[in-house]
Amino acid sequence: NNLLSLINILKCVKEFQVLRSLECVNFPVPKTYICEADLHVLGYPFIITLKEERNQNVSVDMDCFAKNLVLLHSLDVSTLGIEAIKPPEDMYAFARQCLLYIKNYLTLYPIHKNKELLENFDLALRWLESNLIKSPCPKYCLLHGDYRAGFNTFLTRDSGMVVIDWEDASIGDPAYDVGSAYARERVDLGKKTADLFVQEYLRYQNGDIAERLLFYKLLAYLRLAVTHNAVLSNPLRAYEIRGSKAFLSFPFLPFVAKRVGADLDAIWVESFQEFV
Repeated sequence: NNLLSLINILKCVKEFQVLRSLECVNFPVPKTYICEADLHVLGYPFIITLKEERNQNVSVDMDCFAKNLVLLHSLDVSTLGIEAIKPPEDMYAFARQCLLYIKNYLTLYPIHKNKELLENFDLALRWLESNLIKSPCPKYCLLHGDYRAGFNTFLTRDSGMVVIDWEDASIGDPAYDVGSAYARERVDLGKKTADLFVQEYLRYQNGDIAERLLFYKLLAYLRLAVTHNAVLSNPLRAYEIRGSKAFLSFPFLPFVAKRVGADLDAIWVESFQEFV
C-alpha cells in the first residue's frame, strides 16, 4: 500500500508539473491551481484545475486533434522545466525501454489459452525485437502517453480543444504517441478516420516518423490486446470491470456479445489479430 501510494503521489506531481509547464507555453490544457500530495487531506493525491465546458455539438475534430499533437511534439523539452521526467540516454533507449515494458507486461497479465492469439503475441514480439535496430529517434519530445480523441481530448465551448490526463506523460519518440493514437482511433472511430489522423499529422509535422511508425503501431496494438485479453482470461476480473454482461464478451459467445454491446474486450483482441 505504501508503494502504491508513493507511485500515485509521483504520478500526481508529474502531471501537475506537466500541466503548469504547458500552460506557460500556451498549450491547450486546463488552467491548473493546486497539487495536493498530502494523503491526510483526502486519502489520495489530487490536482485542482479549471472546469471546462464541453462542446456538445462537436465530439471530434481530427484536424485539430492532429495539429495539437504536432504542436506538443514541437515543444523544446529542455526549456519546459519538467523535473519529474528525464529524457532517454541515447537514440535507441526509448524503443528498448518500450520493448522491455511490453515483455514484462506479457509475463504479468493472464493470457487466454487461444493458440492463434498466443502465436500472434509471439510473432509481434519477435518482429519488434528484430526491428528495434531500425527505430532510432533522432530527436525526443514531450509525449502525452495516451492521446485519444473524445476521451482525454475534447472540444470546449470557448477555447477550442483541451488536452487532459497527463499522468502517462514522458519524454520519448513522437512516433509512440502517433502509433498509440492510431490504434485507439482505428477501434473507436474506424480505419478511415485513423488513417486520416496519421495523414494530417504527417502533413503538419516537420520531421519524419514514417519509418518508425509501424513499430509503435504494433507496440500499441500488442499492449492493448494483452490488457483486454487479460479481462477475457479471468471471469471474476471481467465481472468486476464490465459487470454481468462481461461474460458475454468471452470467446464462446462472440455473436451474442456483439448484439448486446458487451464485446469491448473481444473487439480490441480481434483488432490486434487483424492488424498482425
